[in-house]
Amino acid sequence: EIVGVTSSICDNEIYGIYGLAVKKDFRCKGIGKEIIKQQLKMCRDKKLKLAFLQTEEGYYPADIYRKLGFKDVCIEYYYKKIYKERKEWKWKKIN
Repeated sequence: EIVGVTSSICDNEIYGIYGLAVKKDFRCKGIGKEIIKQQLKMCRDKKLKLAFLQTEEGYYPADIYRKLGFKDVCIEYYYKKIYKERKEWKWKKIN
């Protein structure tokens, strides 16, 4: 049974980790942490020196990510789609 997933993308320099999800009944058991550790191993295997991921402050994995060595780089920049006009999206920064 698959209980956790994530995805990644990389180029010659950077390894990006996206969309970590663990089934509700399996959370808080270290599964997410192990998934991220496996992603970091794949990053090292590719001889890449920079990995990144995104999360929201206050979201409980943020502390786990920090314990795994991730540092806060950008803490803002949330945008919300407000309307569409002539096939062009307009964006508004949310404070």
